[in-house]
Amino acid sequence: MDIRATFLVTMMGHMGISGPILEWSEKQKRQARKSIALYKQLRPILRKSIVHHLTPQPRYGAPDSFVGALYVDEEDGEALLFAFQGGASELECRLNLRGLEPESRYRIRMLMPENGMPERESSGAGLAAGFVIKF
Repeated sequence: MDIRATFLVTMMGHMGISGPILEWSEKQKRQARKSIALYKQLRPILRKSIVHHLTPQPRYGAPDSFVGALYVDEEDGEALLFAFQGGASELECRLNLRGLEPESRYRIRMLMPENGMPERESSGAGLAAGFVIKF
């Protein structure tokens, strides 16, 4: 079981995990603690956000498929992008992010995996025109 992916998916709804958690390895328990801490940090944004589904449903079993959803907290001007791919070792996708203020600047950083891409900034208009993710 991929604990990190499981937690990320559940963050998009009502966070919760079930199963044989008493049988988890120490590595899985460490990842669970990190994921729970991240969720506590993101919970205020998730709770107030409007959700923009950016892709159609992924193709089941297709390693080159991907899915993305953008959570936009209009009140505080923050957003969270959740993106998942079907298992291809290297995949690049382009998402047109909706719901952002075109003239605002957004700081972009990857939360999981940490240091997955360099931090950068972009305008809302630029992100709406296309945001490239390399898995």
